[in-house]
Amino acid sequence: MVCLTRDWCGNLQAVVDRVSDVIFQADRSGRLRFLNPAWTHLTGYSLEESLESRFFDFFDPKGMSTLRAGVENLAAGTVESIREECSVVLKNGQLRWVKVSAMPFLGHDGSLTGIAGSPEVRQPRWWIPSRF
Repeated sequence: MVCLTRDWCGNLQAVVDRVSDVIFQADRSGRLRFLNPAWTHLTGYSLEESLESRFFDFFDPKGMSTLRAGVENLAAGTVESIREECSVVLKNGQLRWVKVSAMPFLGHDGSLTGIAGSPEVRQPRWWIPSRF
């Protein structure tokens, strides 16, 4: 992270820790290397039990094929970003529909080191709100 001052870096970290959107980074092997506290609010999993886990382990395998294909395309460099809808498996076993936005995470030399992004809570496309 490049900051104008040490105070600015501290402020930036405070913002990341307080935003309601999840921010993640996973390495080339798919292990989660960074999560902000919004992850716990979304999934029920603590940061400690989630970091170092595989990114895909938190998603419903039944609907994960498009997400997996999108991440593979990111790694291959054939796309610059993805936005894929799928279900995340909450700690209590329930599913929550999300749209995962992600992009390649590049090292200082421009080589791929992993992916970074954010899952946004969504209503499933088939969901119709009750009118009662």
